[in-house]
Amino acid sequence: MENSVDRSRSAFRAWRLERRLTQADIAKTLGCRVAAVGGWERGTQRPGSWEIVRRFAECYEMHPSEASKLLWNKAHGDPNPSGPSNSSDR
Repeated sequence: MENSVDRSRSAFRAWRLERRLTQADIAKTLGCRVAAVGGWERGTQRPGSWEIVRRFAECYEMHPSEASKLLWNKAHGDPNPSGPSNSSDR
């Protein structure tokens, strides 16, 4: 049975693959490390700041709440718009 972590991971990977983007493409666009994007996709990391989520939304033309759902693994809790989490992006 698939849990919420797996669904979250699957959604981001599916979104990326539908658009024929690589993890490197996203990292370059956002100015972060490829390893960070891979961590978001696997659900082992989350973006280090709300700014990353906002930039992702802007670059990929979506509402920030939609970007947040793709990037923030629900197992890690809700995004904190006031500052970085305990993961690094750069």
